[in-house]
Amino acid sequence: MVTFCAFDGRKIKKQWQALIFLFVITLARFLIPSAIIPTPILRNFAKQSSHQNATSSQYPITIKVNANSPTAADVVRIFHVPNESKIGVSFRPNRTCVDPQLIGRLSGVFLSKIQWIDERSIEDNGELTVQGHYKHHPLPAEYLFIEIIVTMCRQFGMGDDAKYACLVAPENHRLTDENATIELDNRTTAREDTASSIGFWYNKLNLSSITPLYTRYQPPGCRNSVADIEHCTGPVDVTRFDPYEFTFTKPFSLRDQLRDTKGGVCFVGLSHSRVLAGFAREILRQYYIQNISIWFKPTKYAVNLTRSELDLESELQRMQYGCSKVVIGMGQWDAGRHGGGPTSFSEYNRLMNESMVVFVKPLRDAHIDVYFRNMHYNPLGDSILECPPTDWRNPNVIDMYTRIIKQLCQEYDVPFIDTGDITHVMWDRQVDWGHFKDVSGELEALYLLHRVFELPVTNITPELVSRAESWTDSEASSTHHGKLSPPTALVSIIALVSLIAFVEILGIRWHSYTITVDLPVEAINSNYSNLRHLAKNL
Repeated sequence: MVTFCAFDGRKIKKQWQALIFLFVITLARFLIPSAIIPTPILRNFAKQSSHQNATSSQYPITIKVNANSPTAADVVRIFHVPNESKIGVSFRPNRTCVDPQLIGRLSGVFLSKIQWIDERSIEDNGELTVQGHYKHHPLPAEYLFIEIIVTMCRQFGMGDDAKYACLVAPENHRLTDENATIELDNRTTAREDTASSIGFWYNKLNLSSITPLYTRYQPPGCRNSVADIEHCTGPVDVTRFDPYEFTFTKPFSLRDQLRDTKGGVCFVGLSHSRVLAGFAREILRQYYIQNISIWFKPTKYAVNLTRSELDLESELQRMQYGCSKVVIGMGQWDAGRHGGGPTSFSEYNRLMNESMVVFVKPLRDAHIDVYFRNMHYNPLGDSILECPPTDWRNPNVIDMYTRIIKQLCQEYDVPFIDTGDITHVMWDRQVDWGHFKDVSGELEALYLLHRVFELPVTNITPELVSRAESWTDSEASSTHHGKLSPPTALVSIIALVSLIAFVEILGIRWHSYTITVDLPVEAINSNYSNLRHLAKNL
């Protein structure tokens, strides 16, 4: 049951739009499977709409700065342009953090990572403005929490040395105020970048229970058994991510996709690739897919894929025996703590460029498909936060390595599979401060298996609709109480809109009215195991 109330006649235009939007989404709920628009989201939207004013038409809108952060003292203003899904931060000319590198995340009804653009504007007086965009996912939400942090005060170039580059202390890195929010313009959900999303994380809690998702980090001395002491528990707590579940924008059936396909997928890399390979094997086992095999090729450093380190003939024999697809993810050991310093960006570029010629090209000539995937961010663990650091797998180094890989993939026409919608917005989730050994890793493996076999994404099939409805039926009463048929819902909408328009034309004013809509019972259980059970049967 959802109730809209207290509509002021003086604000009828904005509220009429909100009302129509609610009913359109309600109608869509009857026409689209619950895996796409979960019922809890509809309820959260109704709660938000009942206490949020319409988004201001004055752009940009100022976001409150964190007055308790010394780093934030460099900030002139933080602003939001809702109709462009744009966030900007302006810094003082005499700033102490000369070239701030930012990470931004929106949380609440859904998660969205702010993608900062490379071009930065500098005014004549030296004021620096950094801008970025976020994906406004197709869910009804009036506001989201926002957190922007500074990771580092310098930008890396190809010739830079990252060995002695320190991160900003996490106690001071947040620029936005506590509980800062932005109001959304729901007309921006049709942006092209949103339409191309793999999917998004949504919050399964009721609106009143949702809290900001702040960046997780590891203070000094908070390893292993001492991590439960008072000053450690808050920063290292990983349960903050539990309320979020993922839904693919375009559902697909891996079982149907691979029913008549034979082959093998080889994951090249080290521990991160090993974790993905393990998830891939388990997914195929659970889906009863026996015609696809999973292999793992341990490879530590970029140099291991070059001429000096590679026995290409024996490698090709192994690959041709078991692999029709190869997924490469390199860089964690190049940036890791074992080598005494990271592989320089110029050297990493040279090595990976050579690997394209001596490793990737021969595989493709042997009719083996090769793909590169995202490197994973590591959370801000204690060794990464040391100054100087003893582990260089920080977001800034990982971004440079990824930029190099993407550029080489473009030059050599090698597919790059971007799984950032799954992992980047959850970049600080890894319980061991390194690996996605949770649902994020499972979802990434599932998507990689789907993607490498390059069949069209399955849209909403009659079978999918039937299965989603049958699951709803099992949760609801046998009489389907409160579920309007699409024609009935459409007639109701037309009648209601006509009545509002008639009243407005006559100039009639009123102080409040109440509209009640019966929504179907929740089709998505808050228990993740049920969601995964549904995915297995799609």
